[in-house]
Amino acid sequence: MHKNGQTIGKKWLDIKVARKDGSRATLARIFWLRYLLNTVFTIIPVIGSFYALIDLLFIFGESKRCCHDYLADTIVIRA
Repeated sequence: MHKNGQTIGKKWLDIKVARKDGSRATLARIFWLRYLLNTVFTIIPVIGSFYALIDLLFIFGESKRCCHDYLADTIVIRA
């Protein structure tokens, strides 16, 4: 993930994670903000369930970015 912004699944789908300006996202940004902070929010009783639902529904917005993308200032782009 750190080297090219892709997991195996993202590589198969020909997409990758990048900063909003198109530059490479650092490992710290991807791990701490995009994954760990998002996970911490989802494990909070009751509120976490609502957060997880809202995070998923954000993909249908105009910018096609989920809450974890906003937290980490990232976007998913074609590789």
